[in-house]
Amino acid sequence: MAATNKKLEELVGTEQFREDLYYRLNVVGILISPLRERKEDIPFLVDYFMRQYGKNRTLKIADSSLKILMEYDWPGNIRELENTIERAIVISRDGIITPDLLQPIRMKIDTMPAEDVESVQPD
Repeated sequence: MAATNKKLEELVGTEQFREDLYYRLNVVGILISPLRERKEDIPFLVDYFMRQYGKNRTLKIADSSLKILMEYDWPGNIRELENTIERAIVISRDGIITPDLLQPIRMKIDTMPAEDVESVQPD
């Protein structure tokens, strides 16, 4: 399985991607919208990652933290969300993902244009 955010057909046409490799990879194509276009998936993904990385711990996420995750655009898609949750779990002392554990995401939200961000208020 392989994934990309590039339009490989166009890259093949401009000789920036090998045609033989394109046809080798392109057996069954699946187009999935970016995470920013399907934010309703975020709570389910967060739950999945918390179960995956917190195997022997009881973990919770604060409502304000989930709101922050829902408002971020996720340019790195699911991998970025996964890394964010894993990081928060690793540095959490009490098993609760609070807004302070999402500081890298909060900093990115703070640099977004104001019209792209709804009010994000930590607890």
